[in-house]
Amino acid sequence: MPYQSPWKELDREVETLRNNPSGCLGVDVGGGEGNDGWYGGKIHFTGKMREDGHIVLQRPELGPSCRFTRKYGSASLVRIKVPQKLVGDKLREYCKRPFVILGRVFRAFYEKDLTVFLMQTDEVLSSDQNSVLIQKSDGRSISHFINWHNPIFQNREQTMAKWAARQALALSNSVPGVLFKKENIFDIPDESDEMIMTDGCGFVNRTVLNTLRKRHGWHTTPTAIQGRLAGAKGLFLVHPTDDDPEPKAWIRPSQVKIKYTEEQMSDPALRTLDVLRASHMKTPGRLSAEIIINLSHNGVRPKVFIELMAAGLEERVRALTDWEGPDGPFNVWCAVASAGNVFNARAAREAAGEARVNGYRDKDDDDADDDDDEELIDIEVAVNGRSSAWWADHISGCPSSLEETCMVLIDAGFTPDTCWVLQAKLREVIKSKIKTYVSKYNFEVFMSCTAFIVPDPVGVLEAGEIQILCSDRVMKPSDGSDELTNVIIGDVVVGRNPCKLPTDVQKVRAVQKDELREYRDVIVFSTKGDRSLASKLGGGDYDGDKVLAIWQPEITNSFQNADPKFLDPAAEVKEWISKDPTTVSDILEGSTRTSLDHFIRGQQDFLLMGLRTLPLVGIYSTMHDYAAYMKGYDAEETVALAHMSCIVLDGTKTGLTVKSEVYARHENLYRKGKRAPFWREEQKKDTEKEKLIPANEAHPKRPEALQNFVMDRILDASRQERDKWLRYLDEHMPEPAFTDKDLEEPLRDARRRAQNRMEKGCHDLHDDLQLIEHHVERIWRERPTRGNSEKSGNKEGGASFTGLGIEQRQDKLRELSRKFVTELTAEDMYLIGKWELEELKASCAYSIAPRNRFPFDVATRHLCAIKARSLGPYKVVTQNFYERFRIHKSFAQRYGRS
Repeated sequence: MPYQSPWKELDREVETLRNNPSGCLGVDVGGGEGNDGWYGGKIHFTGKMREDGHIVLQRPELGPSCRFTRKYGSASLVRIKVPQKLVGDKLREYCKRPFVILGRVFRAFYEKDLTVFLMQTDEVLSSDQNSVLIQKSDGRSISHFINWHNPIFQNREQTMAKWAARQALALSNSVPGVLFKKENIFDIPDESDEMIMTDGCGFVNRTVLNTLRKRHGWHTTPTAIQGRLAGAKGLFLVHPTDDDPEPKAWIRPSQVKIKYTEEQMSDPALRTLDVLRASHMKTPGRLSAEIIINLSHNGVRPKVFIELMAAGLEERVRALTDWEGPDGPFNVWCAVASAGNVFNARAAREAAGEARVNGYRDKDDDDADDDDDEELIDIEVAVNGRSSAWWADHISGCPSSLEETCMVLIDAGFTPDTCWVLQAKLREVIKSKIKTYVSKYNFEVFMSCTAFIVPDPVGVLEAGEIQILCSDRVMKPSDGSDELTNVIIGDVVVGRNPCKLPTDVQKVRAVQKDELREYRDVIVFSTKGDRSLASKLGGGDYDGDKVLAIWQPEITNSFQNADPKFLDPAAEVKEWISKDPTTVSDILEGSTRTSLDHFIRGQQDFLLMGLRTLPLVGIYSTMHDYAAYMKGYDAEETVALAHMSCIVLDGTKTGLTVKSEVYARHENLYRKGKRAPFWREEQKKDTEKEKLIPANEAHPKRPEALQNFVMDRILDASRQERDKWLRYLDEHMPEPAFTDKDLEEPLRDARRRAQNRMEKGCHDLHDDLQLIEHHVERIWRERPTRGNSEKSGNKEGGASFTGLGIEQRQDKLRELSRKFVTELTAEDMYLIGKWELEELKASCAYSIAPRNRFPFDVATRHLCAIKARSLGPYKVVTQNFYERFRIHKSFAQRYGRS
């Protein structure tokens, strides 16, 4: 299917908003919209600021929706990515000014991760003697816009830092769920002793969850959903007793971030549950480097992780190289689909913004750090989106990704021993998986799972108890038996990312309670004890945090909980931070003495605070890595830096900042002129390594007084495993010795027929073939080169083409395939018809360059058709059907694939 254009969607938005101001919300508010499941706000308008200050607008793309854009329309929001080098007061002052885009006036109302969010106002641009003025109209202003979402008068008791951070709630990547009546939204207290035990988790009744299941086509009704409702955020767990047919919600104080008046709650946008994602359980789970370090510190032997790494790597490589037997191609096809997360990527492209809520992952799960609060949509996706470059070329039929290309070739009947392109691309897939697996340290733990954590809704779990209950029998039991289970009983260690303190992983006891039998696909934590278990895990809560739970005996038997003293920061840490005491009330008092414009700019000072200084989250994480390596994981200064990492992580929400003199001291001690540990550098992509490596600095050498660092041990072993399997790849996947005669046959046959006709005095077919060959040779010469290695037929490399971004590469390739098809057509032929012409061009391209990507860049679809037809019975399907095909799990398991 070709790339989805946003223009039709935008036209529908504009027309809908013209007829019904609430029509894009996706729920039925009496205006006739919302009944067909459609909602607005899915077009992304983005741009990038260059280092010279110029802003370059990018092509609009379909993507995730959010509350703001569903309320005001996609065109009301523009996201501008700013370069890190420009961060400072000048950039913030610049962004406080109005922006004029295509005659429309926009104002900056928030910043996150170097992305500035601009909203369209009803201000107008006027010109007088070459001067530019902003004249206010009677419509919506920046002040009106901000106060609709985050009313400053109703939230005057907050600090300005917290108030500003709340802007993110309406920018969450979400889909509209259920519209509630005002009287069906209830307030309930948090469970608490000395600390809140239900932080971030409320309830909805089963009616809500069943409605969402039907709307989104989920195969089961979820136990919980992560969402936003009015000014509340977090998880909404199924209510333990309510079975009312009307949708109801119960909100706890710990969820409420923004307060609204009764009148403001009449707005259906605020009474609509915005759904981020539904609960699900994934097994097995994956480790991260931080969790490995913690487990090792608390007693787990390095050998355990090395064995997990080796077993997981062998399984992946063998699955991608096992062509033996009649089912070999089928098995490899399934393995390639899994390696590239192809089915979810296809579904995510089609979903245009619903990937997360429907459980699709448009990125490799090797990104284990999936536990973020995710108050904002993925900014990089918004600005750099999975655009048309990630769709198959609808002219040539060539997919964009390596994995999808391999699948298309395999299911057409190609094999690596006869198809140079399949062999080259499959090698790259396997090499990439090998290198990523050993460098990211995201090893699978066979007896583990990952899921949302929720507080015990009925209070039956004792302190130190949890429940792990899955909808299906898919979990491997701790006794190692082949009989899978849906419930775990016994010792379990739980942890989440970030994981920097010795106490950030805890050993608990998994039990099963009949009262909790309906709470499946989540991990239920006890609400009893001196503090919540979630808070012990890196300062977590229940607003959507995911936890890795491990019951593998090799880990649980040797793991010992760390001393609770590490849970709270030392007194000196509190002296290292400062807090801006400015409250919303202070700003309101000042507004009586200043102009409206000055009042708005005063709010922008806080809304755009992130543009003043670089974020310190990554910096303090790097300093913690260094201290853990050189001082010890539980050393006093390492633990202090771990707490500082947590503080700066939440800095935008809490208003806490590091004192300048403290940061300078920490930077001198743990960062300036110091190189990251070698294991950490190996984890970074090549493009990131250069930023990490100070000139002429050696890697830090761990003091002899400390034990060998677990990551050094794993790195040594993983590099040996990597080299072993790369050698295996060279031995088992040599370059094809012969060309594919099936692909050459159409051209050979046409030449024979042309020769026969010439002997009878007819030159028409010969002349047609001459035109075809000249055309193909001309396009071949115009192809983008991938370096000198391409000319020799060896593996393609070089930076002239492969060094370009994917959008530029795909633009060049698609222009080439367009020329290949359109610059010689059946109208130019004497005898040959349209379909035969395309087949002959494809065959000719292969005959010219059998050891090159060129034939498949311009004619994948026709080359696959030739191959499939030559092998015997085959089936023709449209692209729309093909991209929805997948192998049912039970069928795949017959052949040893899960």
